[in-house]
Amino acid sequence: MFKYSLITITIIILLSHLSDLQPTFVLALLGTLGMAIGLTLQSTISNFTAGILIKIFRQLEKGEYIGIGKISGTILNVDIFYTILSTIDGKIVVIPNIKIISKSIINYTRSPIRRNEFFISLSHNINIDEVKTILRKILYEEDRVLKNKDITIELNEFSDYSLKFVIRCWSKTKDLQMVYWDLMHKFKKKLDEKKIAMPFAKHSFALENKKNISS
Repeated sequence: MFKYSLITITIIILLSHLSDLQPTFVLALLGTLGMAIGLTLQSTISNFTAGILIKIFRQLEKGEYIGIGKISGTILNVDIFYTILSTIDGKIVVIPNIKIISKSIINYTRSPIRRNEFFISLSHNINIDEVKTILRKILYEEDRVLKNKDITIELNEFSDYSLKFVIRCWSKTKDLQMVYWDLMHKFKKKLDEKKIAMPFAKHSFALENKKNISS
């Protein structure tokens, strides 16, 4: 950019000496040229500056899993102009650095432990204390659940047709997703084994009754 700008300026100065161009016209032309270059490179300069800030303050590192707005993925590379992510379904996303520096970033990797949260809806005719005992036993038998962190099992909400329990527990970040899937499987299996029923949705019950009346 410096090279071609210098060449352009030199040509304009030479033209002003070889012709009748006024100095004011040359200055105006240079000003217009400078403005055009500035507008053209505005986004590039912004991305470049943002890239330097990311590099200096090390906000992002290769291999970290982050969320920016509606996009989440693993960082493949932090370039000087762009940051490249790989989403969980294998898509490659190229994000201008100015968008990264100007938005809130959720870094899922940097914390060594994270909390899982489960919501389980059960029918009204269950024994609350029995359910809490069953769920607590499953959590304490799972080696990947951190026992030195808070474990929560509480009745969180009730509606006309269900009771909703909330279960919270902590595990290492690398185990988080597998712990979630495994515990969901164990919760359902044990509740079925104890014949603790899940609720039927209101509209499904109404439709079934309507069908029976019609028949």
